[in-house]
Amino acid sequence: MSSTVADASDVTDVNEQELSAESTSRLDKVSKLIADASKWSVAAALIPAPHVDVLVIGGIQANLINNIAKVYGSSFTKESVRSLATLLVGSLAPAIGTDVVVGSTVKYFPGYGSLFGFITMSAFAVGATYAIGKVMVKHFEGGGTADSFNVESVKADLKDEFTKKMKK
Repeated sequence: MSSTVADASDVTDVNEQELSAESTSRLDKVSKLIADASKWSVAAALIPAPHVDVLVIGGIQANLINNIAKVYGSSFTKESVRSLATLLVGSLAPAIGTDVVVGSTVKYFPGYGSLFGFITMSAFAVGATYAIGKVMVKHFEGGGTADSFNVESVKADLKDEFTKKMKK
């Protein structure tokens, strides 16, 4: 009968294994969310209408932020997630320069303008979407919540993640 009784160390080991499995499951979910959003961002870059692509990519990124928050049991209001996505992308401005504006605007010119616009916008879209996803995951994995997120505190990480993705 004593062989079926677990001592305290067995329970602790089981709980740590469960937490590890839970964490792995969350990371798998958010990795898929980031990959899917990155693919949709590239698709949005194909939109031939100048500046509409930027709006759609922003919506994809806002959706990604909210979906990652949900995986971690948190949530943003519709207004705050839009503002957050805008602030995060805006903080990438020094890293991207005028590429986004030029990439979207050049679509006004048929032919090569559309091709150049797609290439520029798709690279930006993937890099920014990936970086935003990674920063959000780091925040939530570190115990953060939607209420405790601070754009200023993640700017350096965001730029680093963006730069890493752009070098791949």
